[in-house]
Amino acid sequence: MVEPGEMSSSSPEPFDGMVVNAMIPFQWKDGGLSRGWVSVRDGFIDDAGAGDPPGHARSKDSIILDADGRYLFPGMIDAHMHLFQWSRSRNAVDLSSCGNLRSLLSILRERMNKRDEDPIYRGCGIFIGTNLDLSLFTEGEKLDGRVLDRTFPDEGVMLQSVCGHKVIMNRNARERINVEWELPESGVLLEERAMEASWHMKMDTSSGVLMMEDAISEMLRKGVVGGVDIIPESMLKEQQAVLELMKFLPRLSTSVILSSDTKLNGSLRCLETWDDFMNAPTGPETGEVIFSKFFMDGSIGARTASFFRDYEDANSFSPMRSGDEMSENARSSLDRGLVPMIHAIGDAAVSRVLEAGETIRGPIRMEHVEAIREKDVPRLDTGEMAICMQPNFMGRWGMEGELYEKALGSMRLLLNRFSTLKKHGRGLLFGSDMMPLSPMFGLESAMSHPNRNERLDLSEAVEAYTSMARSFSFPGHLPFSGIEVDQRADIVIFSMSSQDSSLTLLGGRMVHTGPDIIMDIG
Repeated sequence: MVEPGEMSSSSPEPFDGMVVNAMIPFQWKDGGLSRGWVSVRDGFIDDAGAGDPPGHARSKDSIILDADGRYLFPGMIDAHMHLFQWSRSRNAVDLSSCGNLRSLLSILRERMNKRDEDPIYRGCGIFIGTNLDLSLFTEGEKLDGRVLDRTFPDEGVMLQSVCGHKVIMNRNARERINVEWELPESGVLLEERAMEASWHMKMDTSSGVLMMEDAISEMLRKGVVGGVDIIPESMLKEQQAVLELMKFLPRLSTSVILSSDTKLNGSLRCLETWDDFMNAPTGPETGEVIFSKFFMDGSIGARTASFFRDYEDANSFSPMRSGDEMSENARSSLDRGLVPMIHAIGDAAVSRVLEAGETIRGPIRMEHVEAIREKDVPRLDTGEMAICMQPNFMGRWGMEGELYEKALGSMRLLLNRFSTLKKHGRGLLFGSDMMPLSPMFGLESAMSHPNRNERLDLSEAVEAYTSMARSFSFPGHLPFSGIEVDQRADIVIFSMSSQDSSLTLLGGRMVHTGPDIIMDIG
C-alpha cells in the first residue's frame, strides 16, 4: 500500500499504473459521463476504456488506484489567474470572514500585535488586508480612510477589496509607500490608483520565492495544472520571484505569462518592459508572453463596471476607453504577435468591445462578460472572439440577497449567461480570477445558476475548464482532446464533496495526493 499524504511539487513521484472505477467526462464523442478506467505509463495515457479494464491491461500495471466512483477529469486549466500577486496576498491580513466593522478592526489589531511575523509589514512598513467584501457588511456601516486614521493613528493600513478594483487606505499608508499622487479625503481609491497602490505589497526576495512555491502547491492541490497568469509591470522589479514562477511553468501544461497593461491611456509601455525583462541576461530561458490585457471597465463591487442603466445605489460608470482607442491597442498587440485580452464586465463595456472588435482581424479574448444585451449576443459570431468567464462569481455573488442583487436588483438573473454564450463566439473558457482559486467551486457555480436557462451540465462545465481553456489560453500549441490514449497524463481526481483534488497528476507525476487516496502496489 502507498500511504496517503502530500507530495512535494519539487520532487513528485511518477505514477505508472491504472485508475479504475472512475467517472470520466467526454471520453467518448457524445460528451457523456461514464464509469471507466485509465492506464498511465511514462507520463502519458497508455490506455483507457469504459467499464472494467480487461485482465491483461490490469496485470501489467504496478499501481492500482480504485477511484471509488470519484470523477476523473483532465487537469484543470485556469484561464485567468493572478497567481504571482495572490502568492503575496495569502500572507496579508485575510478579511474574507469580516461581516462588520467591529470584526475587521479586531482582526487588524491582532495582526499588529504580531507584526514581527508579518513579511509584508517587514517589507513595506504597512499592514495590508485583502479579500474585503463590503457587500457582507451590515447596511449603513461606513468604512473609509478616515475611520482607519482615527482607529490607527500611528499605523499605516491599506485594505484591498476582493475584486481588486477598490482600495481603502489611511494617510500613514500613503506616506509610507511613497506614491506621487494625493490621497482623497475619503481614502478610497478606484481602478488604476487602487491597483497601483496594491502593487506596493513588497517583501524580501527569499520570502517572495517561498510564497510563490507555496502558491503553486496550493494550485496543484486544487487540481489546476496550468493557466494564464497576469503579472503587472511594476512587479517585474521583483525579478527573482518572477523567475521562480517562470522556472516552474514549463513543468506545468504551459510556459505562459500574461502581460498586463493597466494604463487607461492605452500605453503599451508594459510590453516594452516585458521585452527588456525577457531579453535580460538574468531573464528566464523559457516563458512566453502571449497576451496583452486592457481594461474597458472596472467591477460591480466597486460600482465601476459599465452598464447602460444606473446601479441600485450608485450612478452608472462610463467605459474607460473609446472604441477607436481599444481597436488601436488591440491592433498594436496583434502586430507584436500578442492576443488582446479585454476586460469588460458591464453590458455597456461589452457592447463597445463588440463594436470595436468588428473592425479587428485576429483573435481576441474578452474577459468576464458578466452582462450582455440580447441584441449584442449575435455579434459574438463575427470575427475571432473567445469568451473567458468566471463561474465562481455567480456562486459567490449571484444568489438572492447577495452583491449582484444589491447592486443591480433583478438583473442578477441575467448576469453570467453561461449557456447562452457557450453557443456563440469561438469558444467559452473558464478561469477563477482567484476568487477563489477552486475549479470545483466554479463547476458547481456553473451548474447551479439561479436562472435555470443559463446552467451548464457537468461535461459542458468541465470542457470550459479544460480543453477550451487550454485551446484558447495557449494558441499555437497542439490541440487537446481530453482523456485519450497518447495524451500527456495531466489528470485530476475529484470528489464532489471537496474542493481539493484527491490526486493531481502532472505529466504522469503525483504532484498532489489527498488523504483519501489509497493505492495498491501490484
